Amino acid sequence: TFDLTFDMCSAIWESGNGVLGCPGNRSDLQGSISLLSQPALESRLASGFALLTRPNLAVDGWITGRFPAYFVRSNDHFLAEIGCLNGSPNCRLTFRLDYRATDGSSGRLGNWRENFDGQTTLIDVDLSNLAGKAIQLIFSVENMGVAENANAFWLQPRILNQTPTSNLVLTWTREGFPGMPCS
Repeated sequence: TFDLTFDMCSAIWESGNGVLGCPGNRSDLQGSISLLSQPALESRLASGFALLTRPNLAVDGWITGRFPAYFVRSNDHFLAEIGCLNGSPNCRLTFRLDYRATDGSSGRLGNWRENFDGQTTLIDVDLSNLAGKAIQLIFSVENMGVAENANAFWLQPRILNQTPTSNLVLTWTREGFPGMPCS
């Protein structure tokens, strides 16, 4: 498992106002990144840790974080839960997950819209088609025109290798000849 939560400050974070410090101040109008323990999500109180990514305070505010390169293996999956924090009415966000490979290729892995509606989104992106490449994951959040309460969380973002288990069953039999014990 590669846990991106505790590596959040190894990423380069930017907003519409420029490069951000990490961790940041949650009330910073320039945007911020911070770590939450047992966060109050819009749907429940969660165990574990989440990244709080707040876009800069503007009608078209955004924040993005580019993580260091990671070597992708077959059966690697990016997993996370995303949404708005509790107490964030009018929260309307677009989440994006992109990648940039060290060979120069890049692409979008997913795009999700979130509103403060009591529901969150579970993300499971199969990275197997990028196996053998070193990629930088890029988290992005846009506030969709509503600057206040754009409190976006990424709960336990991580890469997990989900190697399939075998369905083979071994059957043992005892064979012997008459008069000879089987050992």
